Amino acid sequence: MPLTADQVPPPSEDATLKGPVVQVADKETLQKRLESYYAGIDRMDLLEAYNEAYLSVAGKSMKARQLLVEVFSAQRAPEMERKIPRLKRDDEETFKLLCNFFADESEGRQAREVLLRIIRHQEDIWYGVSRKVLQARIDEGKPLRLLHYSELPDDLKVED
Repeated sequence: MPLTADQVPPPSEDATLKGPVVQVADKETLQKRLESYYAGIDRMDLLEAYNEAYLSVAGKSMKARQLLVEVFSAQRAPEMERKIPRLKRDDEETFKLLCNFFADESEGRQAREVLLRIIRHQEDIWYGVSRKVLQARIDEGKPLRLLHYSELPDDLKVED
């Protein structure tokens, strides 16, 4: 006998925050969409800085959260290394940017609430990790520098 809706346990928070599997657009399509997006916000300088890392995910399939991690990672290194002024974080803008990566953009727009929840969750994780690493470096009297993921203590690593 099948379970009724009230008998089915809710999905774990962890599972829902990984999101749907995303087929990322091919390289040419992604390049055109990103050029249009960054031209629209008058920040082609950012596309120049992020483009190579962005295009590294072209044509791949991955969970939405992993795609978001790849996008954020593509942005973080140039921001730190080249002292590029960071855009003010805006969940709606991040959502619009993320939709450009979907092979079928309408799939991204249809998953709006799920993607916004993933974006907010990932931002919380990254800012929490940043604060902990900063505090640990200060407590140890060490100079501040950009840490590679492999240098993070295990309790600060995010498992996918």
